[in-house]
Amino acid sequence: MDVDTPTKSAAEYGLPDDEIVAEIPVYLTQQISKNLHILQYLQKEGTVAPGILLPKVARIKPIHGQMEMDIALDVQSPMYNRERGLELG
Repeated sequence: MDVDTPTKSAAEYGLPDDEIVAEIPVYLTQQISKNLHILQYLQKEGTVAPGILLPKVARIKPIHGQMEMDIALDVQSPMYNRERGLELG
């Protein structure tokens, strides 16, 4: 598998450096390829208690190629953006 090396660092995009904290080997086979979904989502260390952002419900829409997940949000958290929440409904 070829992986493109980024041409710019995170700092050049105005982003904080995001160090790699763990690498997990992933083994793929054709036998499970129809039922395998690998998801990655941001959870900054120390900003959210472990287990808080676990999905409560997940739905797969195969015709549209979409996956939906219900994740509870703490709207009282200082990390919650109320204006953005209102935009998204």
